[in-house]
Amino acid sequence: LLNPKLSWDNEQQAVKQNMNVLYNMIIMLLTAAGIIFFTIKFSLSLGTVILIVVIGLGALNLGAHKLIHTILIPKFKQINL
Repeated sequence: LLNPKLSWDNEQQAVKQNMNVLYNMIIMLLTAAGIIFFTIKFSLSLGTVILIVVIGLGALNLGAHKLIHTILIPKFKQINL
C-alpha cells in the first residue's frame, strides 16, 4: 500500500511486474513459520494454537485497519491520478 504501481501500459503489466505481491507472500510465509516454530518449541495443543492465532492475527488485522485509516488514506488522497 505504501508504494503502489500506478503507471502501467496494460492490465497484465500491472499484475506481473508488481513486487508488492512478493512482499506480502514473504510476510505471510514468515508469519506461518513463526507460528509453526512456537507450536513445536513450546509443545502447544491444537486448541491453544488456534486461540493464539485467532487473537494474534485479529490484533494484527485491527492494527492494519487503523494504519490504513490514519496514514494511507490521506496519502492516497494526495496522489494525482
